[in-house]
Amino acid sequence: MNSSHISKAAQLIGITGLLCLQHAAAIDLIPGEIIAPVAGTKQFLLSYQLSERGDYFKNNSRFLTGPKIETEQLQVRAGYAFDIYSLPAFFYTQLPVGTIEPSGTLSNRVGDSGIGDTSFLLAIWPYSNRETGEYLGLGGYLTLPTGSYEPKRTFLNMGANRTSSALQIGYQRSLMPKLEWMSAVDGIWFGKNDDYSIIHATLKQKNLYNFQTGLRYVINDRYSLAAVHFYSQGGETNINGVDSNDATSLKRWQITGAGMFDFGKITVQYGRDFETKNGYIENSRLIIRYGMRF
Repeated sequence: MNSSHISKAAQLIGITGLLCLQHAAAIDLIPGEIIAPVAGTKQFLLSYQLSERGDYFKNNSRFLTGPKIETEQLQVRAGYAFDIYSLPAFFYTQLPVGTIEPSGTLSNRVGDSGIGDTSFLLAIWPYSNRETGEYLGLGGYLTLPTGSYEPKRTFLNMGANRTSSALQIGYQRSLMPKLEWMSAVDGIWFGKNDDYSIIHATLKQKNLYNFQTGLRYVINDRYSLAAVHFYSQGGETNINGVDSNDATSLKRWQITGAGMFDFGKITVQYGRDFETKNGYIENSRLIIRYGMRF
């Protein structure tokens, strides 16, 4: 592709790119998830997530005012715990289905509904001490492009039309009898999308790095509360060889309340962004989870 074609592609993507959300997010751990599971345990987790995004920021400045983006997802996860050379290990597969609806100044744009991309996790705990409440876990993630995708949409697709992989390390320990501290860092690597946007461009993305840390207070054997801070950096995109100058620099928070009942575990989470350099700012995120282990 010659320089004039690249310039034209960059201009077209510059127009439509503001109306697209990037498939780039931290791998959020549920508070207490770093605790190593007991071998033989099976997990079923059903999660409902509602997210609302608003103004678009570019290079720390408000670039587009008045949009509203509502994303609704139902995620189904099935997992199994086992041992690898006497070390605790866990595998799960997760599939989302949902809708994305634009409104406000984006009311003339088309959203999407359907199945999202399928994710897999294989985790292992090189160190776990149930007596002291100290755990160190490593996780490898793979996401396959099984979701709904249409390159001509000027809005976010449920699927990303590319593979991605990630590595994560998490650490948790008890600070006192009822207070736990957890922290995790991950890096995400993205495959390319050769059918991006209305001009069927090639989208590439640099690695995205995420850090999360927080405290969990165990009220009793049934109830717990947690607060977590997240920070993400990197993930700049490149379209047909032209850098988009849209690197992620994001700070957000989330609080969690969880209760264990005879029929399973209910977890309610709420959070939002409080600073973003590039992208639509998330004004609210509500997650309700129902989990069973047997």
